[in-house]
Amino acid sequence: MSPPRCPALRTTPAWRGWRSAFTLVELLVVVAILAILVTLAFPLAQGSMAAGDRAACVQNLKTLSAGVMLFAADKNGLMPTNGSSFRTDLQPYIRGVSGGRLDHKEIMSYYQCRAALRARLGSFQDEQGNYEATYGYNGGLNGPGVNSRLMAIPSPGKTMMIIDGRFVPSGTQWGRNVGPGNQRPQPEDFVHGGKVNAAYVDGHVATLDELPDDRNDIFWDPKGVVQ
Repeated sequence: MSPPRCPALRTTPAWRGWRSAFTLVELLVVVAILAILVTLAFPLAQGSMAAGDRAACVQNLKTLSAGVMLFAADKNGLMPTNGSSFRTDLQPYIRGVSGGRLDHKEIMSYYQCRAALRARLGSFQDEQGNYEATYGYNGGLNGPGVNSRLMAIPSPGKTMMIIDGRFVPSGTQWGRNVGPGNQRPQPEDFVHGGKVNAAYVDGHVATLDELPDDRNDIFWDPKGVVQ
């Protein structure tokens, strides 16, 4: 008796007969799902970007504050006395804090808040190619009799030294020697979700919802009134 014959092997590819394209309904479903995913992801991406900008700003302020401390240690206790000194004399000390050989552009990045640049309060460079600052140095630290020796400031943990939020094309002073509403941060300058970052003379950084209006407040004036 002959063995049973094996059935012929199927030679037709298994994928033959499959549809090679989506139907219109399937495409619409895919597009709808992608749209939903983008809608859900966009606020998360924005929140992550804002958190990153805020963290970078705080780090910039800490670096600048450390630079001021090194400057004062090297200058017999004197702090930078004006916007120009804050931006130029401090640069070698910024290199020291950062621990690297930085070019001018890299140094100036420490003077620029990314959130302020995103808000189009300024640009990285002006038309002449100069790198501008978005941080302000407290002009109240330039007062007579203060001049300002770091150890002579009565309440370093309550007096602001550097604050962020505004493009400063000429000079970087914000403080008691400038009237409220003039060269002082305004609500539109609170670029971190309605908040502003400030570094104090003792080196700590705080995120603030509002700023004192009184120019004699110790926040602005190192010899001012404690509210």
